[in-house]
Parts: sequence; C-alpha cells; structure tokens
Amino acid sequence: MSIETLPVELFHCILDNLDTETIVFSIRHVCRLFRSFVKTYDRYIVNLTLISKRNYYLLCRLINPHHVISLKLANEERTTNQIDLFISLVRLRQFTRLHSITLLNIKEYQLNFILKRINLNLLTAFSFNINRYDDRRIKTTNKYLRLIVSQLNFRKMEFNLNTERLSKFSWPYNCSIQYLVVNENITMDNLSIIFQCSPHLHKIILKQKLEENIVTNISLKSTPQIYFPQLTSLTMEKLPITIAILESFLSLTPSLVYLKLIGEHFMFDGKRWEQFIEINLLNLDKFEFYLDYWSLEKKTSADLELIIASFRTPFWIEHKKWFVTCAWNDLLNHAEPGKVLLDESKFRLHSIDTKINNENNSIQLVLNLGLTDYKLFICTQQQDIPQEIRQYITEDHLAHPLGVTYILITSDNYLVSIKRSSTCADLPNTYELPGDHAEPKNLKTYTNENIVKEIISSTIDECINETNVDRNSPLIDSDFYIVVLMRSQKHYGRPAFEFCLRTIMTLSELEQRYNLQTQNEAYETNELKSWSIAQIFDLLSFSNISVPINPAGHAALIA
Repeated sequence: MSIETLPVELFHCILDNLDTETIVFSIRHVCRLFRSFVKTYDRYIVNLTLISKRNYYLLCRLINPHHVISLKLANEERTTNQIDLFISLVRLRQFTRLHSITLLNIKEYQLNFILKRINLNLLTAFSFNINRYDDRRIKTTNKYLRLIVSQLNFRKMEFNLNTERLSKFSWPYNCSIQYLVVNENITMDNLSIIFQCSPHLHKIILKQKLEENIVTNISLKSTPQIYFPQLTSLTMEKLPITIAILESFLSLTPSLVYLKLIGEHFMFDGKRWEQFIEINLLNLDKFEFYLDYWSLEKKTSADLELIIASFRTPFWIEHKKWFVTCAWNDLLNHAEPGKVLLDESKFRLHSIDTKINNENNSIQLVLNLGLTDYKLFICTQQQDIPQEIRQYITEDHLAHPLGVTYILITSDNYLVSIKRSSTCADLPNTYELPGDHAEPKNLKTYTNENIVKEIISSTIDECINETNVDRNSPLIDSDFYIVVLMRSQKHYGRPAFEFCLRTIMTLSELEQRYNLQTQNEAYETNELKSWSIAQIFDLLSFSNISVPINPAGHAALIA
C-alpha cells in the first residue's frame, strides 16, 4: 500500500500518537496530501504550557477549536498571563468538543470566564489549580464545578480547593466520577461526603495531608460506622501523623486492591502491617510504600537487620510476594550522639526592599530570595569559626535560611512557648517561640504568590506540628501578622520572620492537646510553657535566670 492510498482514518490514528506541535509544524508541511489529512484531523490534544511565544500564536490561529478534544493552559513563570492571552486570541464558545480541560495556577475570575463560555457537556476529565481566590465568586465557581461533576460521562477530577472552599461545595449526589486527585489538605468530613456522593469512585490520590483531628472523630467515634467499599486504589503522599490514625482510615476501605504510602518518621513494623492487612485489607494485591524510619538513638547495621527482618516472613515473601528493601543513612554516626540533623532546601534571604502601595499609601516589603539548604547553614553560620577565617567571609558566603516563628496567644491571653528537647542540635534545653522554615519542596513553581503562601502556611503548619493546636483554631484572617524580622547575632545574621498568631483555644485546652503527644514534631520538645500577657515583663527581664529563653524569642517579645 502506498502513502497515496492510505486511508485517512489510519493516518489519523497515527497522528493520535504525536504531539500537536509536531502535527502542525512538521507533518502538515511534508506534502499536500499530509496537509489535507491534517486539515481534517479532529482529535487535537493541545498543551500550551511549554511552548514558544511564536508557536503559541500560530497554534491559536491554525487549529480549528472544533477539532480540539483536550486543552491544557497554565499561568507559569515562563508563561505569565498565558491564560489571559489565550482568552484574547480565541473564541471560547467554538471549543464544542472538549473532553478534557486542565487549568493550572489560574485566577478564579479566569476560571469562571472560561467555564461560562465553553461546552461542558462532553467533559470526562477536569483539572484545575486556583492560585488566587476571590470570595466574591464562590457561588459562581461552585455552580460551574457542580455542573461539571454532575455530567453522566464525567470520570476524572484533579483540584486544589482548600478545606474551607471544599466544605462550601455541594457535591452532587450519585455522580459518575471514578478517579480523584486532591492537591490540598482535606478533612475526613469532606472526603466522607465525596465518597457518599460518588458510588463509582474507585481511585483516589491524596497529594497533601488527610487532616488528623477529623479522622479520629469520624473513624473512631461515628455511629453507625462509615465505610468506603467502592475504593480499590489509594495513594497517600503525605501520611497522617500516627500509625493509629492511618489504620483507622484504612479500616474504612476494605476493598482496596492497590495501596501506596509516602511519609516521613513513620511506623516501619512489618509484623504490625501483616496483622492489619490480614484483618482489614483482604483484597490488597499491590502495596507500595516509601517510608523514612528514624531514631534519636545511634543505630548500627545490626539494628537495620532487625527492622528488615519483620518484612521477611512468609506473609511478605511467599504469600504476597512483596519484597521490601531498606537503606541506612549513617549521618548520626558522624554527628554528636543523640542529635538530629535533617538537611533540606530552604529559602535564602538575600535582601529586603520596600515600596509604597499607592492604593492605601502603605509600605510593602519586597523579599529578594534565593535557595540554600540547612547543611550550608550549619557550615557557614552555626559553627564557631575562628576570627582569622571569619574576617574573610562576606554576606554572599552565608546561607541565611529564612526562618518563620510565631508568638502564639490563647483566647484567655496566655503567651505560649516550647522547651526544645536535648536531642535538638540547635539550642537544646532552651525555651523559644515555636517555628522552623518555609519549605521550597512544597512548591511546584516559584511564583511570588506561591512563595508568600508557603511562608504563611509553613508558619501555621509548624504551630500545629509543635504545639498540637487544633488546625481549625488559629485566627489566620484577623489576627495573623508580622511582628519583626529578626537577625540572630549568634548565628551571624540568620534571618527569621516573627509572626503573631492567636488561637480560639484556651490555655487549658491547648495543654490537653499538647500532652497527647500526637503532633508531628513531638520529639523536638518536652514542655509547653505559658505566661500571662499581663505578666510578660517578668519573662523579658534578663535577671529572670530561671527561664532560659533563647535570644531570638526574647527579642521578638520585646518587639
């Protein structure tokens, strides 16, 4: 058979395996016959996220919108305002055959504008990621999302709605969705509603945390017990804080065939997994997990063998044929015994500028940030480097990881601090304001909005991880602001933002939760200490030697 006699249907099947740019800019120009074949091709999968500006304009002009079945747009750093540009170049109402839409880092007004104009009746898959919410548009957004999810042919959805927004969304009953990807923290309440309204939902990927306090309420105390028998595939990429909470959730999913777990500082006990699976997950066929096991005690290769031995029973090797491997990092063998050092990327504060907001005549801070890591901080700012060497070190040589700490105030006006445990490498056995660092690893793209959001959210997360304060109790909107930017003289100018954060919990309620020791970073602290705000000057007095509060915390309270 010659190319001239090749059926157009077969040629179109070949095009199904090529990307849009190859079809339009290469295949189309081979010959007149190929041009005619391409002209009638009507199954374009258009991805405009990684494309040159020239090709972007050409594709918008050359491709018939009626021939597009899948569309992907994004406001990325390389394609700033791409979505607005797309809206200006095409007629959205001509996209009548879309089966799949992906809209990343989209502003809420853009989302509503697009969904109002395109045909939603044929959608089988929809993914969106809102990077700028507008509370005035909640009802409109929910209306379009409900319309999409209600379609009989709708099968897959990926979204990043925050907990508050998701709780306000009325999930349509008996919807046809089969595959769900959640890119934000989600409460068990919201997840339970989705399951109850989605009898065909068999696969879920949770990219962020399943919030633990709600899990306990639902899975352990609900009467009658709630089960999710339709779920056969589950991926959790940020595990709950304890194995008990994870088990309480997994016990609600008896039909699981595939399970994938990713987490840190988690249970690594093959015998316990074996017993749980044999009782609760009888259908489980494939089990993948990537877990970090750590200990405050010095470990040896013999200890590693004891851990891995629990995964070498007949259940794992012969019955399930699940083979587990384990790697040992001897970092602690080279560190001070009993100390913990975790190295990850951090934001590096280069400098701070200010600018005037002409709308309200206020001063805004402009952070000039780069990337560093904790290892570089240890090497350049935490070591006692001799002065004859230190004199040659300039600001450009210092790591300057940007820290975030906070002054936590209870509803009955007590200020809360924590006492760092003796296992901490940094300022052990001292009282300090809780805090840590913003985490670059949590961001897919380093946009200004995403970085600011991470600085704020990491502060809230650290508050929860260290004090066990209820996730829903901080007054983020009305009582959350920067107090001061600190520079630690001891650490050669190490920077940290000090925030003020109020909670609706009383001191007694907070102490009860702290004493449960279920928080992620319980091992880092061994005491929760409080002072009445009315008596705060007792804490600030340098003569008060009974309270060894670290210098940064002392200075923040003065500010």
